[in-house]
Amino acid sequence: MKVADLDGMALDYWVARSLHDFVREIYFTDSGQIAIRGNNHGRPWDGRFTPVATWETAAAVLERAQHFEVRESSHRGAAHCVAEFEGGKDVVEGRGESLRARYCAPS
Repeated sequence: MKVADLDGMALDYWVARSLHDFVREIYFTDSGQIAIRGNNHGRPWDGRFTPVATWETAAAVLERAQHFEVRESSHRGAAHCVAEFEGGKDVVEGRGESLRARYCAPS
């Protein structure tokens, strides 16, 4: 599986799986959305986890980057970012139609 090939709920799920310092439990709501129980920098989180759809959740991921760089968008509007996360082996890159849809996720 390549994270770069994921979008929507599948990307939300695998991002949640990568956030060991934040996510204690991953579950699905009655409507089929990804939800988590965890602790985000001292604040409890119990509910939907939708970084692809909401900036509030995307920020919880992006603020964990030790280095985060957004590069110019192409003429087609694609976003490109480069990030490095604590404990990560390498710098990760993401490209997509928006920063939320293909933001850089911790490896």
